[in-house]
Amino acid sequence: KGIGDVQQRIDNFYPTLLCAEISVMESLSCSSAIDIIKKLNTPKSVADNNLGPKFNNLPLWTEIYGNNKFDEGLRLAGLKILERVDGKLTDSDNVSKDLRDSFGQSGMSKADAEDSALKIMGLISNGANNTSIRISYLLNKSPYDAKSIALTLISSSLQYLDYLKSAKGMPLYSLPTEVKSDCLSFKYHHFWMAAFMARSLVKDYDVGPKAAAMAAFTANKGYHILRDIGRPKGKGASSVGVLSRAAFDPVHQIVRTDLAFAAAGAHYGSEGMNKKIPINMDSATVALLEKTEALEPLSKEELVSKTDYERYKIWKKIFSPNTAFEMFYK
Repeated sequence: KGIGDVQQRIDNFYPTLLCAEISVMESLSCSSAIDIIKKLNTPKSVADNNLGPKFNNLPLWTEIYGNNKFDEGLRLAGLKILERVDGKLTDSDNVSKDLRDSFGQSGMSKADAEDSALKIMGLISNGANNTSIRISYLLNKSPYDAKSIALTLISSSLQYLDYLKSAKGMPLYSLPTEVKSDCLSFKYHHFWMAAFMARSLVKDYDVGPKAAAMAAFTANKGYHILRDIGRPKGKGASSVGVLSRAAFDPVHQIVRTDLAFAAAGAHYGSEGMNKKIPINMDSATVALLEKTEALEPLSKEELVSKTDYERYKIWKKIFSPNTAFEMFYK
């Protein structure tokens, strides 16, 4: 019981601390919202080609796969994606608009079509290019039914369509109309995961917009800080491996871009989506670069000897993550 009590205090302390770093006033609401996110993103301990356990929003997967109301809209969206891949692209085309239009054509109201489009992007952001693999092991089914084929087609085409539009000087296909970015990072899932989580917290759990955005963004920070959880040793960049790199290392730049995408997504999902607020995501990336503290890198051995909290303080100095969030919520 004593060990459990201590662990519970630790589990409660860190979210509240991370939230308070952004806003003391909203820290308790934000921390409670993080608890909701943790419960929704249930751990699914299934080995996937030796990649270890995954964290997925099982209620969302169950809703989309257990309800045929999404079927026709997904089929139509898949056909639109094929046209886009063949080069039929205009400046205003993006995945959010194509999904909304497809669900609208399937008979949904405007509100339901918008809601369904965000749910699909929330699901795709769980696996990004690996969505078909997630379908196989998470649902224990073949990914060759019509719904799975449509989801796989959409998820596996977004990076290519971003490249096509970027090469023509057009806005990125993977981002909604309101969001401006010239950064071709191919990491759209950081935007949509935060957007979906923030929107769900506001719409389904009555969390205030700022607290919801804080929670969704803090969850993304947790993704980077706790990146070793569930990752087999030697697979991918470890937290120590990231921190031991020199300032402005390409890996650091990827982390900054991820944080900017997440901050913009959290803002979009919490209120920007409803209010159609223009969001300049690149301004957040620039702000993160300007706030960079070029620390002398420590060795991996030195970093391993430090506590999680000490490593977090180093991570915070290097990336100044809340700078990105503050670009959208002063």
